[in-house]
Amino acid sequence: MQSTIYTIPLHDAFDVPGECPFCSIQEKIETEATEYALGPAMMEPDTRIDLNKRGFCRKHFSALAQRKNKLALALVLETRLAEILRTGEDALSGECFVCNRTEQHMKRYLSNAAYMFLNDASFRMKFETRERFCLPHVKQLLEISKKELKRKQYAELRTAVFTVLQRDLNALRSDARKFADSFDYRNAGKELGAEKDILNRAELVM
Repeated sequence: MQSTIYTIPLHDAFDVPGECPFCSIQEKIETEATEYALGPAMMEPDTRIDLNKRGFCRKHFSALAQRKNKLALALVLETRLAEILRTGEDALSGECFVCNRTEQHMKRYLSNAAYMFLNDASFRMKFETRERFCLPHVKQLLEISKKELKRKQYAELRTAVFTVLQRDLNALRSDARKFADSFDYRNAGKELGAEKDILNRAELVM
């Protein structure tokens, strides 16, 4: 299968064990989108119009405020506020600039992941042996795949996803039970094993 701008990062993300590979891809996209928002692109007319129209959600505005380019953020903020004052509620209807850019790229990555699962044997093996997928990305992947794939292809992908999910969730559920039982006075003093960090591990799935 020919490598593209989307296939290489997917292979790389699936090579790293641990968290949901789509989460790591999304984190990189968000970082790139925040850098893009206040970089040279902000001086491009089309980008500036989009920035004025969308603005930033609280999460991404906070992230941008922590960066060095505070002048650029102040300039974008001033014109964004002017847009709100000019158009009222019409300026509040869209997604944040970073959220929108991230979502559009993630849709392409998820769509490519489904295609690669069916057409790239090495990627399929990585997919089927994953430790974890988070629930939000499972939902998005299946929604996109259901629209784009034939019924039999979608069934193959769905089975693979839920095989990984079931394996992970059963282990988490077992550790959650053990962790909860540790609060019983009858288990006072007993040392905890892997279940002691169950809440941190579960957070990667939610």
